[in-house]
Amino acid sequence: MNAPLFSIITPTFNRQSVISRSVRSVQAQTSCDYEHIVVDDGSQDDTAGVLKEIGDGRLRYEQFSSNQGANVVRNYGIQIARGEWITFLDSDDEYLPCRLAHLVDVIERYPGSRAFVSSFRMVKRGGSCDCVNAETYLEGSELERALMAYGVKIAGTAISVRRDLLQQVGGFSPSLRRLQDRQLLLAISRFSGAHFLSRIDWCKHNSLDSISEQPRGYVAAVDDLLNVHPELAVKYRRLVGYHVARGLAKKCLRLDFTTAFREWRANKNGRHLNFGLGELCRDYLYGKQIRQSDVFTGA
Repeated sequence: MNAPLFSIITPTFNRQSVISRSVRSVQAQTSCDYEHIVVDDGSQDDTAGVLKEIGDGRLRYEQFSSNQGANVVRNYGIQIARGEWITFLDSDDEYLPCRLAHLVDVIERYPGSRAFVSSFRMVKRGGSCDCVNAETYLEGSELERALMAYGVKIAGTAISVRRDLLQQVGGFSPSLRRLQDRQLLLAISRFSGAHFLSRIDWCKHNSLDSISEQPRGYVAAVDDLLNVHPELAVKYRRLVGYHVARGLAKKCLRLDFTTAFREWRANKNGRHLNFGLGELCRDYLYGKQIRQSDVFTGA
């Protein structure tokens, strides 16, 4: 059997209510040179039954007997993938019909590229907004800096990478529950740059049960990210301080002082954080200035 051009990896856990939307969006692609690997992280609902009813020879369903964490199952999907290119699709997201055809086009247009990041539409609480990056290529050092400044718009489903590069960087860090897409691109920046694409080719649906939607835990997640890349804690300390300050300010503006206090305590207990109030104020102003510059796409 010939290997497909693309391996699409979908991790899932108890998402029987939305998994068919993701799978159907892959089946609706105008380019069909793919395999779709759904890795079930020990679901206790009827995800298996939903996928069995769909029935498609390009759909590969793998099921873990117990919950291992989304990055473990993503890495398992990478391990068994046969495609030259690996791209992702979270189980509550959906591709637009042009997604794979768009990737075929840019792969042919930029034959030396090893990583692409698509633009996308965010659908949340009945509304939507477009998350669009300028069409550009960022070298490894530029990519690292843009990621640390949050100067580019990213999400896991946006990322498409050559399989050999993913194997080179070791896939996703199993220790992370949040910011895993940023961590992966930071790891990629050690070996390669990435092309950012302005065309929207997928939709992100923010589910209420997703980890990124939880009101607390962001500051600890930043510290966890720096545990994986400790050299960045010193190199970008002022930008890290900006993100911690911005997260605290958002909670205070929403009058959620309980969560703000917990996030402040996470900052003080963080291995790579422990910012003082004066430092956070200074870094917040610094970060705003950096993000308002034209150094980064999507800033």
